[in-house]
Amino acid sequence: MEELLAQTGVVLRGLKRWQTVEGVVIEIAPKALYLDLGAKTYGMVAEREYDMARDYIKELKKGDKVNVVVVSPENDSGYILVSLRRAAAGQRWDDLIEKVETGETIDVRVKEANRGGLLVEIDGIVGFLPGSHVGKGYGGKMDGLVGKTIKVVVMEADRETNRLIVSEKAVTEADDADMRKKLWGLVKPGEVYDAEVAGVVPFGLFVKVPQVSEAGEAVWLEGLVHISEVSWEKVEDIKAEFKEGDKIKVKVIGMDESTGRLALTMKQLTDDPWKSMVKKFPVDAQVKGKVMRLAAYGAFVEIGKGLEGLVHISKIPPEMKIDAGDEVTCYIESVDSEHRKISLGLVVTGKQMMYK
Repeated sequence: MEELLAQTGVVLRGLKRWQTVEGVVIEIAPKALYLDLGAKTYGMVAEREYDMARDYIKELKKGDKVNVVVVSPENDSGYILVSLRRAAAGQRWDDLIEKVETGETIDVRVKEANRGGLLVEIDGIVGFLPGSHVGKGYGGKMDGLVGKTIKVVVMEADRETNRLIVSEKAVTEADDADMRKKLWGLVKPGEVYDAEVAGVVPFGLFVKVPQVSEAGEAVWLEGLVHISEVSWEKVEDIKAEFKEGDKIKVKVIGMDESTGRLALTMKQLTDDPWKSMVKKFPVDAQVKGKVMRLAAYGAFVEIGKGLEGLVHISKIPPEMKIDAGDEVTCYIESVDSEHRKISLGLVVTGKQMMYK
Protein backbone atom coordinates (compact mmCIF):
# COMPACT_ATOMS: atom_id res chain seq x y z
CA MET A 1 0.00 0.00 0.00
CA GLU A 2 2.79 2.39 0.95
CA GLU A 3 4.57 1.62 -2.35
CA LEU A 4 1.36 2.32 -4.31
CA LEU A 5 0.86 5.64 -2.54
CA ALA A 6 4.48 6.57 -3.20
CA GLN A 7 4.01 5.83 -6.91
CA THR A 8 0.85 7.95 -7.17
CA GLY A 9 2.26 10.81 -5.09
CA VAL A 10 -0.79 10.83 -2.81
CA VAL A 11 -0.04 11.89 0.77
CA LEU A 12 -2.58 10.73 3.34
CA ARG A 13 -3.03 12.81 6.47
CA GLY A 14 -3.87 11.84 9.99
CA LEU A 15 -6.77 13.74 11.49
CA LYS A 16 -7.40 14.83 15.05
CA ARG A 17 -10.63 15.30 16.96
CA TRP A 18 -12.27 18.76 16.48
CA GLN A 19 -10.03 19.46 13.49
CA THR A 20 -11.76 21.32 10.62
CA VAL A 21 -11.07 19.82 7.19
CA GLU A 22 -12.42 20.04 3.67
CA GLY A 23 -14.10 16.96 2.25
CA VAL A 24 -15.44 15.95 -1.16
CA VAL A 25 -18.85 14.27 -1.34
CA ILE A 26 -18.51 10.75 -2.76
CA GLU A 27 -21.87 9.21 -1.78
CA ILE A 28 -25.18 10.36 -0.32
CA ALA A 29 -27.04 7.48 1.31
CA PRO A 30 -30.50 7.59 2.97
CA LYS A 31 -28.98 7.74 6.47
CA ALA A 32 -25.34 8.69 5.92
CA LEU A 33 -23.09 11.01 3.90
CA TYR A 34 -19.64 9.79 2.82
CA LEU A 35 -16.72 12.12 2.15
CA ASP A 36 -13.18 11.87 0.85
CA LEU A 37 -11.07 13.71 3.44
CA GLY A 38 -7.67 12.85 1.98
CA ALA A 39 -7.14 10.46 4.89
CA LYS A 40 -6.61 6.69 5.12
CA THR A 41 -10.35 6.12 5.31
CA TYR A 42 -13.49 7.95 4.33
CA GLY A 43 -15.34 10.43 6.51
CA MET A 44 -18.97 9.78 7.41
CA VAL A 45 -21.83 11.99 8.63
CA ALA A 46 -24.34 9.71 10.32
CA GLU A 47 -27.04 9.32 12.95
CA ARG A 48 -27.75 12.52 14.94
CA GLU A 49 -25.27 14.61 12.93
CA TYR A 50 -26.97 13.48 9.70
CA ASP A 51 -30.45 14.30 11.04
CA MET A 52 -29.41 17.78 12.18
CA ALA A 53 -27.94 18.61 8.76
CA ARG A 54 -30.57 16.75 6.69
CA ASP A 55 -31.92 19.86 4.91
CA TYR A 56 -28.41 20.99 4.04
CA ILE A 57 -27.45 17.52 2.77
CA LYS A 58 -30.46 17.52 0.43
CA GLU A 59 -28.83 20.36 -1.49
CA LEU A 60 -25.50 18.56 -1.90
CA LYS A 61 -24.40 16.42 -4.84
CA LYS A 62 -21.50 14.12 -5.62
CA GLY A 63 -18.27 16.09 -6.04
CA ASP A 64 -19.31 19.04 -3.85
CA LYS A 65 -16.72 20.34 -1.39
CA VAL A 66 -17.76 21.02 2.21
CA ASN A 67 -16.04 21.89 5.47
CA VAL A 68 -16.54 19.44 8.33
CA VAL A 69 -15.35 19.00 11.91
CA VAL A 70 -13.81 15.68 13.00
CA VAL A 71 -15.88 14.18 15.84
CA SER A 72 -14.04 10.85 16.06
CA PRO A 73 -10.87 9.88 14.09
CA GLU A 74 -12.23 6.33 13.70
CA ASN A 75 -15.44 4.52 14.66
CA ASP A 76 -16.12 0.78 15.02
CA SER A 77 -16.59 0.46 11.26
CA GLY A 78 -13.31 2.20 10.47
CA TYR A 79 -14.83 5.46 9.25
CA ILE A 80 -13.89 8.96 10.43
CA LEU A 81 -17.00 10.47 12.03
CA VAL A 82 -17.48 14.14 11.09
CA SER A 83 -20.03 16.90 11.69
CA LEU A 84 -21.58 19.15 9.06
CA ARG A 85 -23.33 21.42 11.53
CA ARG A 86 -20.95 24.34 11.13
CA ALA A 87 -21.26 24.30 7.32
CA ALA A 88 -25.02 23.77 7.56
CA ALA A 89 -25.38 26.63 10.03
CA GLY A 90 -23.43 28.89 7.68
CA GLN A 91 -25.77 28.01 4.83
CA ARG A 92 -28.81 28.66 7.03
CA TRP A 93 -27.47 32.10 7.95
CA ASP A 94 -26.90 32.85 4.26
CA ASP A 95 -30.52 31.92 3.55
CA LEU A 96 -31.80 34.10 6.40
CA ILE A 97 -29.70 37.08 5.31
CA GLU A 98 -31.11 36.72 1.78
CA LYS A 99 -34.68 36.70 3.15
CA VAL A 100 -34.06 40.05 4.84
CA GLU A 101 -33.81 41.53 1.35
CA THR A 102 -36.63 39.56 -0.29
CA GLY A 103 -39.16 39.79 2.55
CA GLU A 104 -40.00 36.08 2.05
CA THR A 105 -41.79 34.36 4.95
CA ILE A 106 -40.30 31.46 6.93
CA ASP A 107 -41.66 29.00 9.50
CA VAL A 108 -40.26 29.18 13.05
CA ARG A 109 -41.09 27.29 16.24
CA VAL A 110 -41.85 29.34 19.35
CA LYS A 111 -39.63 28.15 22.22
CA GLU A 112 -40.68 30.44 25.07
CA ALA A 113 -42.25 33.77 25.98
CA ASN A 114 -40.73 36.54 28.06
CA ARG A 115 -41.56 40.12 28.98
CA GLY A 116 -40.19 41.55 25.72
CA GLY A 117 -41.47 38.99 23.25
CA LEU A 118 -40.88 35.43 22.06
CA LEU A 119 -37.81 33.26 21.53
CA VAL A 120 -38.14 31.35 18.27
CA GLU A 121 -36.03 28.68 16.60
CA ILE A 122 -35.38 27.67 13.00
CA ASP A 123 -33.03 24.83 12.12
CA GLY A 124 -31.06 25.24 15.34
CA ILE A 125 -30.77 29.04 15.10
CA VAL A 126 -32.53 30.95 17.89
CA GLY A 127 -34.11 34.31 17.13
CA PHE A 128 -36.28 36.93 18.82
CA LEU A 129 -39.80 38.06 17.98
CA PRO A 130 -40.49 41.40 19.73
CA GLY A 131 -43.87 41.72 21.39
CA SER A 132 -44.62 44.76 19.23
CA HIS A 133 -44.36 42.53 16.17
CA VAL A 134 -46.89 39.91 17.31
CA GLY A 135 -50.12 40.33 15.35
CA LYS A 136 -53.22 41.79 16.96
CA GLY A 137 -55.03 38.50 16.32
CA TYR A 138 -53.37 37.06 19.43
CA GLY A 139 -54.68 39.86 21.63
CA GLY A 140 -51.37 40.22 23.46
CA LYS A 141 -51.55 36.62 24.77
CA MET A 142 -48.13 35.49 23.61
CA ASP A 143 -48.00 32.50 25.97
CA GLY A 144 -50.50 30.77 23.72
CA LEU A 145 -47.93 30.66 20.92
CA VAL A 146 -45.32 28.64 22.85
CA GLY A 147 -44.71 25.31 21.13
CA LYS A 148 -46.44 26.39 17.93
CA THR A 149 -44.98 26.87 14.47
CA ILE A 150 -45.77 30.28 12.99
CA LYS A 151 -44.89 32.21 9.86
CA VAL A 152 -42.67 35.29 10.18
CA VAL A 153 -40.71 37.79 8.11
CA VAL A 154 -36.98 38.17 8.81
CA MET A 155 -36.21 41.75 9.87
CA GLU A 156 -32.54 41.31 10.85
CA ALA A 157 -30.01 38.50 10.38
CA ASP A 158 -26.39 38.95 11.47
CA ARG A 159 -24.18 35.87 11.51
CA GLU A 160 -21.30 37.62 13.31
CA THR A 161 -23.39 38.70 16.31
CA ASN A 162 -25.72 35.67 16.10
CA ARG A 163 -28.64 38.12 15.95
CA LEU A 164 -31.95 37.11 14.35
CA ILE A 165 -35.04 39.35 14.64
CA VAL A 166 -38.37 38.39 13.06
CA SER A 167 -41.89 39.83 12.74
CA GLU A 168 -45.15 37.88 12.86
CA LYS A 169 -47.27 41.00 12.45
CA ALA A 170 -45.90 41.62 8.95
CA VAL A 171 -47.25 38.22 7.90
CA THR A 172 -50.69 38.38 9.51
CA GLU A 173 -51.24 41.84 8.11
CA ALA A 174 -50.27 40.50 4.71
CA ASP A 175 -52.88 37.76 5.15
CA ASP A 176 -55.49 40.52 5.11
CA ALA A 177 -54.45 41.48 1.58
CA ASP A 178 -57.82 40.62 0.07
CA MET A 179 -59.56 43.02 2.41
CA ARG A 180 -57.08 45.76 1.67
CA LYS A 181 -57.45 45.27 -2.07
CA LYS A 182 -61.13 46.11 -1.70
CA LEU A 183 -60.09 49.36 -0.06
CA TRP A 184 -57.69 50.28 -2.84
CA GLY A 185 -60.50 52.17 -4.52
CA LEU A 186 -60.20 54.72 -1.73
CA VAL A 187 -56.77 55.84 -2.87
CA LYS A 188 -55.24 56.86 -6.15
CA PRO A 189 -51.63 57.05 -7.36
CA GLY A 190 -50.27 60.53 -6.80
CA GLU A 191 -52.32 61.28 -3.70
CA VAL A 192 -50.50 62.43 -0.55
CA TYR A 193 -51.41 61.24 2.96
CA ASP A 194 -50.40 61.72 6.56
CA ALA A 195 -49.25 58.29 7.74
CA GLU A 196 -47.67 56.47 10.67
CA VAL A 197 -44.60 54.22 10.71
CA ALA A 198 -45.71 50.72 11.76
CA GLY A 199 -42.32 49.04 11.49
CA VAL A 200 -38.72 49.74 10.47
CA VAL A 201 -36.85 47.04 8.55
CA PRO A 202 -33.53 47.11 6.67
CA PHE A 203 -35.31 47.37 3.31
CA GLY A 204 -37.67 50.21 4.21
CA LEU A 205 -40.63 51.38 6.29
CA PHE A 206 -43.94 49.61 6.85
CA VAL A 207 -46.53 52.37 6.99
CA LYS A 208 -50.16 52.69 8.07
CA VAL A 209 -52.28 55.03 5.94
CA PRO A 210 -55.58 56.08 7.59
CA GLN A 211 -58.74 55.92 5.49
CA VAL A 212 -62.53 55.89 5.90
CA SER A 213 -64.42 52.98 4.36
CA GLU A 214 -67.62 53.30 2.35
CA ALA A 215 -69.49 52.36 5.53
CA GLY A 216 -67.91 55.32 7.31
CA GLU A 217 -65.56 53.17 9.42
CA ALA A 218 -61.97 54.20 10.15
CA VAL A 219 -59.56 51.74 8.50
CA TRP A 220 -55.83 51.47 8.00
CA LEU A 221 -54.21 50.64 4.69
CA GLU A 222 -50.73 49.12 4.84
CA GLY A 223 -47.96 50.40 2.62
CA LEU A 224 -44.24 50.06 2.13
CA VAL A 225 -41.79 52.90 1.60
CA HIS A 226 -38.84 51.07 0.10
CA ILE A 227 -35.47 52.36 1.31
CA SER A 228 -34.78 53.66 -2.19
CA GLU A 229 -37.90 55.87 -1.89
CA VAL A 230 -37.14 57.33 1.54
CA SER A 231 -34.75 60.07 0.44
CA TRP A 232 -32.88 61.34 -2.60
CA GLU A 233 -29.79 60.92 -0.44
CA LYS A 234 -28.43 57.49 0.42
CA VAL A 235 -29.91 56.24 3.70
CA GLU A 236 -27.03 54.69 5.64
CA ASP A 237 -28.94 53.55 8.75
CA ILE A 238 -32.71 53.69 8.43
CA LYS A 239 -33.21 52.62 12.06
CA ALA A 240 -31.25 55.62 13.25
CA GLU A 241 -33.60 57.97 11.38
CA PHE A 242 -37.03 56.41 11.96
CA LYS A 243 -38.88 54.53 14.69
CA GLU A 244 -42.28 52.92 15.10
CA GLY A 245 -44.99 55.53 15.66
CA ASP A 246 -43.28 58.34 13.71
CA LYS A 247 -45.67 60.57 11.76
CA ILE A 248 -44.67 61.06 8.12
CA LYS A 249 -46.12 62.21 4.80
CA VAL A 250 -46.23 59.75 1.93
CA LYS A 251 -47.27 59.74 -1.71
CA VAL A 252 -48.91 56.75 -3.41
CA ILE A 253 -46.91 55.54 -6.42
CA GLY A 254 -48.50 52.13 -6.94
CA MET A 255 -50.18 49.06 -5.51
CA ASP A 256 -48.61 45.63 -5.07
CA GLU A 257 -51.29 43.05 -5.87
CA SER A 258 -49.14 40.16 -4.59
CA THR A 259 -49.00 41.59 -1.06
CA GLY A 260 -52.01 43.89 -0.96
CA ARG A 261 -49.75 46.78 0.06
CA LEU A 262 -49.54 50.30 -1.25
CA ALA A 263 -46.23 51.30 -2.79
CA LEU A 264 -45.31 54.64 -1.25
CA THR A 265 -42.63 57.29 -1.55
CA MET A 266 -41.34 60.05 0.67
CA LYS A 267 -38.57 61.44 -1.49
CA GLN A 268 -40.91 62.37 -4.34
CA LEU A 269 -42.55 64.92 -2.03
CA THR A 270 -39.34 66.95 -2.26
CA ASP A 271 -37.55 68.32 -5.29
CA ASP A 272 -35.10 66.02 -6.98
CA PRO A 273 -31.75 67.83 -6.62
CA TRP A 274 -30.67 66.43 -9.96
CA LYS A 275 -33.27 68.52 -11.83
CA SER A 276 -31.61 71.78 -10.91
CA MET A 277 -28.12 70.37 -10.75
CA VAL A 278 -27.20 70.99 -14.40
CA LYS A 279 -27.98 74.72 -14.14
CA LYS A 280 -26.41 75.15 -10.71
CA PHE A 281 -23.28 73.15 -11.47
CA PRO A 282 -22.29 73.61 -15.11
CA VAL A 283 -19.26 71.79 -16.47
CA ASP A 284 -15.93 73.42 -15.43
CA ALA A 285 -17.59 75.34 -12.57
CA GLN A 286 -15.64 75.34 -9.30
CA VAL A 287 -17.47 74.08 -6.20
CA LYS A 288 -16.60 73.49 -2.59
CA GLY A 289 -17.56 70.20 -0.99
CA LYS A 290 -17.00 67.77 1.84
CA VAL A 291 -15.34 64.38 1.46
CA MET A 292 -18.00 61.89 2.60
CA ARG A 293 -16.15 58.60 2.12
CA LEU A 294 -13.12 57.08 0.46
CA ALA A 295 -13.00 54.13 -1.92
CA ALA A 296 -10.21 52.26 -3.67
CA TYR A 297 -11.00 54.16 -6.87
CA GLY A 298 -11.34 57.67 -5.43
CA ALA A 299 -13.17 60.01 -3.05
CA PHE A 300 -16.90 60.80 -2.90
CA VAL A 301 -17.51 64.49 -2.31
CA GLU A 302 -20.83 66.07 -1.32
CA ILE A 303 -21.22 69.32 -3.28
CA GLY A 304 -24.86 69.99 -2.35
CA LYS A 305 -27.64 68.44 -0.31
CA GLY A 306 -28.17 64.98 -1.75
CA LEU A 307 -25.53 65.47 -4.45
CA GLU A 308 -22.27 63.55 -4.44
CA GLY A 309 -19.58 63.44 -7.06
CA LEU A 310 -16.55 61.22 -7.49
CA VAL A 311 -13.00 62.47 -7.64
CA HIS A 312 -11.28 59.58 -9.38
CA ILE A 313 -8.05 58.36 -7.79
CA SER A 314 -6.18 59.44 -10.93
CA LYS A 315 -7.22 63.06 -10.22
CA ILE A 316 -5.68 63.06 -6.73
CA PRO A 317 -1.94 63.87 -6.58
CA PRO A 318 0.01 61.05 -4.91
CA GLU A 319 1.52 63.44 -2.37
CA MET A 320 -1.88 64.80 -1.31
CA LYS A 321 -3.67 63.12 1.61
CA ILE A 322 -7.47 63.27 1.71
CA ASP A 323 -9.61 62.03 4.60
CA ALA A 324 -13.36 61.77 5.15
CA GLY A 325 -14.63 65.07 6.53
CA ASP A 326 -12.10 67.22 4.68
CA GLU A 327 -13.31 70.35 2.88
CA VAL A 328 -12.05 70.43 -0.71
CA THR A 329 -12.41 72.58 -3.81
CA CYS A 330 -13.34 70.77 -6.99
CA TYR A 331 -14.49 71.50 -10.51
CA ILE A 332 -17.31 69.81 -12.42
CA GLU A 333 -15.72 67.52 -14.97
CA SER A 334 -18.89 65.91 -16.35
CA VAL A 335 -22.54 65.28 -15.50
CA ASP A 336 -24.42 62.09 -16.40
CA SER A 337 -28.06 62.91 -15.58
CA GLU A 338 -29.38 59.61 -16.91
CA HIS A 339 -27.25 57.57 -14.52
CA ARG A 340 -27.14 60.28 -11.84
CA LYS A 341 -23.36 60.51 -11.76
CA ILE A 342 -21.06 63.50 -11.34
CA SER A 343 -17.36 63.35 -12.15
CA LEU A 344 -15.20 65.86 -10.33
CA GLY A 345 -11.67 67.15 -10.71
CA LEU A 346 -9.66 68.29 -7.73
CA VAL A 347 -8.45 71.89 -7.44
CA VAL A 348 -5.21 71.97 -5.47
CA THR A 349 -5.41 75.46 -3.98
CA GLY A 350 -1.85 75.44 -2.67
CA LYS A 351 -0.43 75.26 -6.15
CA GLN A 352 -3.39 76.87 -7.87
CA MET A 353 -3.41 73.99 -10.34
CA MET A 354 -6.21 71.88 -11.73
CA TYR A 355 -5.54 68.21 -12.24
CA LYS A 356 -7.59 67.08 -15.21
